[in-house]
Amino acid sequence: MNPSNTYVYRTDQGSLAYLGRVSYDYDGKYLLQFVFRTDASTKFSPDNYWGFFPGVSAGWVVSRENWFRDKVEWVDYMKIRGSIGKTGKDNVRPWRWTQTYAYAADKGLGFGSNSGGLLVGGLTPDATPNPNLTWDETIKKGLGIDVSLLNNRLSLSYDRYWDHNYDMLMTLAGMTGVPISVGGAFAEQNFGAVKAWGSEISATWKDRVKKDFSYNIGLNFGTGDNKVTKWVDVPFNYPSTIGTKEGYSTIRPVYGLLVWKGNEGGDGLLRTQADIDAYWQYLTDLATKAGTTPAYFDITSKAAVKKGMLAYQDLAGNLDPVNQTIAGANGQVKADQDYTEIVKKNRSYGVVANIGVNWKNISLTTQISTSWGGYNRIDYVKQGTSTGQNMWSHEIYLNNMYDTLDNVNGAWPNLAYHSYNNYTSDFWQISSFRCFVRSLTVGYTLPKGIASKLKMESLRVSAAGFNLWDFNNPYPDKYRNMYDNPQVSYPTLRTWSIGINATF
Repeated sequence: MNPSNTYVYRTDQGSLAYLGRVSYDYDGKYLLQFVFRTDASTKFSPDNYWGFFPGVSAGWVVSRENWFRDKVEWVDYMKIRGSIGKTGKDNVRPWRWTQTYAYAADKGLGFGSNSGGLLVGGLTPDATPNPNLTWDETIKKGLGIDVSLLNNRLSLSYDRYWDHNYDMLMTLAGMTGVPISVGGAFAEQNFGAVKAWGSEISATWKDRVKKDFSYNIGLNFGTGDNKVTKWVDVPFNYPSTIGTKEGYSTIRPVYGLLVWKGNEGGDGLLRTQADIDAYWQYLTDLATKAGTTPAYFDITSKAAVKKGMLAYQDLAGNLDPVNQTIAGANGQVKADQDYTEIVKKNRSYGVVANIGVNWKNISLTTQISTSWGGYNRIDYVKQGTSTGQNMWSHEIYLNNMYDTLDNVNGAWPNLAYHSYNNYTSDFWQISSFRCFVRSLTVGYTLPKGIASKLKMESLRVSAAGFNLWDFNNPYPDKYRNMYDNPQVSYPTLRTWSIGINATF
């Protein structure tokens, strides 16, 4: 081992927790439970090791009340429940509460007769510590109701939750508003706060039609949102550049460019010189009104605009941070400046259906997932030419790519101008709706008479598949499936498995 170029790192940390629970149940009607958890973490200073996180929940089984059973006979079961509790997280690196140092080989200045004037090993201080670090805490509240109807064939459940996350552990170094006099790096602080809320709904129908036939169908749906209630001030800027901001949701819009549809094809793709002339005149007219010169990103002359490029709308101009205004169109197309909301909130909604069918000794269960919302787009990959890129070929839809010689009526922008065409825009946007079979299992149980002759108590054979079929595919020419991505190095696999369960 050479001590001049060998490093040894060791990190010590620990945690300790005590948990408790007290439950009360009166005649199955009135339910009460108190839980607590007290945690210690060495990620905080000894004064702040411990956090106490209690919770209480209560339930009322209304259907067990005599008056309810007499008057609401068609309801088999009803339970109302609520809860409130506090949780905590220690999501911060260890020892940020005290000063630590890093070893730097050959970065220290030596002194003395042996190493004076030479570069030797030394220590450099890490981030300025914060001894006041403590638990990142969340108050959680919830209300719910469970109902069963029609001889327990129909079950309904609804849950509503509210979360208040405060004293969030976050890094403030380098963020706008932090005084430059601080200098260097400093440890995280308990600062931010976010409120979140949402609902979850489920419904299940199960029935036995005949002695040998039964089925069940279950649907689950959930939605939620949040709002940042405390954060570092964000300077005025183009909306697309702003990330987390106080007063807004962390579920952000998708910003992009809108294509200019004044070309002959009406789709924003410049195919002819007449398209280029019309587009440059569009930019020139706006620039003249604003007292500027036309520009298409870094292109400032019409001669540099090429066939096969996408034309974008000019929507905004220069930003005035003092008066907090954004000027109107100025004949210059720029990223961020001309970005607009393509999707108001980039989130998806979904419904999951769980279906089961049993007929004699045969069973079938499947899960079908349906989702919509958010932003989805066609892939437009600038593929490298190195050996590491040889797993993929370009998408088949690009067989219809515009080319000045081979395909003057092509539907898709030319890859030669990838840097201009690949901006997020409505040109590439497609439907985000998806409905697919996530899993399917089919099983057969051998009749007991036959199993006993084989000296078995029971025998069941099953086949299961995952990542199966999509009911729709919005991608052009269906060049790829819905659960894959040509920019990843390994595809998602569709799998089938066979199982045998024998009991002797």
